[in-house]
Order: sequence, then structure tokens, then C-alpha cells
Amino acid sequence: MNSERQVPFFCPYCGEENLRPASAEAGTWECRACARGFSLTFVGVTRPQRHHPAARSTS
Repeated sequence: MNSERQVPFFCPYCGEENLRPASAEAGTWECRACARGFSLTFVGVTRPQRHHPAARSTS
């Protein structure tokens, strides 16, 4: 279990900044402005997609 918390800056529902940890479980937050609870999960690091040049049609 990761003991570090990543702090969200804004509520994903109302955009307010009045956030508090919802429990001792990492990643759970509550917004005191709109009374919603939510959780954040780190999925992983992604690599940028390579852009392939569009296929040229030969006419």
C-alpha cells in the first residue's frame, strides 16, 4: 500500500477547492462544497502515441 497521497486541486464535479481526505484509505476524497465523495486511482504511465502519416491514395 502506498502511504503517499496525491492531492487533487479541484473537485471533479463542482470545481471547488474545498477537499478533504474521506478516510484513511489512500485516494478517497470528499468535497465539502457539493457533499460528493470520490476516489482517485493511479493507472500507470503511458507512452505518447506515435502519429503515422496518413496513407496517401494514388489516383
